[in-house]
Amino acid sequence: MTGIVQKFKSRFKADIDAGVFGGAGRLPSIRQLSKRYEVSTASVKRAVDELQNDGVLVAVHGKGIFIGGTPVNIRRVGSKVIGAILLTPREHAIINDIKNRRLEDGWLFAVYAAGTDLQEPEKERLFLEEAERQGFAGIVMVPTPLHPLNTDFYRRLRFLGVKLVMLAPYRRKMGDECYCHFDHAAGVELAVGKAIESGSRNIVYVGSRDKYFSYATITLEAYEREMRRLGRPAELAPFNPTKLREWVLSLPDGTAILARHAGSAAAVAGIASPAGRLDKDDLSVTNLFGDEPPAYGINQVMFDLRGVLERAVDFVMDEKTSSTDTFQRLFPPTFFHHR
Repeated sequence: MTGIVQKFKSRFKADIDAGVFGGAGRLPSIRQLSKRYEVSTASVKRAVDELQNDGVLVAVHGKGIFIGGTPVNIRRVGSKVIGAILLTPREHAIINDIKNRRLEDGWLFAVYAAGTDLQEPEKERLFLEEAERQGFAGIVMVPTPLHPLNTDFYRRLRFLGVKLVMLAPYRRKMGDECYCHFDHAAGVELAVGKAIESGSRNIVYVGSRDKYFSYATITLEAYEREMRRLGRPAELAPFNPTKLREWVLSLPDGTAILARHAGSAAAVAGIASPAGRLDKDDLSVTNLFGDEPPAYGINQVMFDLRGVLERAVDFVMDEKTSSTDTFQRLFPPTFFHHR
């Protein structure tokens, strides 16, 4: 950002905070701001884009620039089309069932399988842009955690009256965004508590640190927090498959292994079981993230995926709610013991 743009941005932001533009949500146009502050329209546009990313402003094509969070008349979308951005086959199966049941009420669903594109932000944005053009009533979505994030476009859609419900966390602070997803931190706390109840003397974690903020980061941070609370050392499994085998077989009796997801849990169980360590209760393996009973020999923290999707869709369909309402729900975990 050039010095001119930065200077204008700071001054403009200060004027907004000081109430120079009054209580009205709508601000002067780019051209009007350019004339008022005696800077080029290009500089104004760039500063406005930056302030959108900061959550200070919302610019809506054909409507103007608005102060973010200012109560304004939100256009209610009359459409009965709901978008869904999903990742897993299980999510698709549940949404398909919901879609079939809601059809008799006149609701239609447009589904985007984001997993096939590895959650590319650009592909997600294309779907969101189409949702805006088609006037969707709302979107239930697993948002991409990859950069550049589409946070500014999420705000734009909500401003236009499109309800967005996030099915997973994609950044550390979700602010006033609507979400309905699993309480992963509570899942870790539950698993640690069960391990202590069973007499485990050592609790370790299988799962790498995630480059992007997601449930993986939440579970690892929750595990480390629990270990600090208990005064125990936090121990992470090696990422290398060969070293993982050596590590699992070297673990002392009475160790509880917490695995980030089903694949990690199955890999660990596949090492420990042939060595007879699961049958003798030397080790226990718990998958921290699942919505269906696991394979034999693996404990599991269970979450109600169907409940999450049903509740998210209900919010979108509820005519008494608005796209600017702060709807936030964390679904609690339960514990499934393999015996």
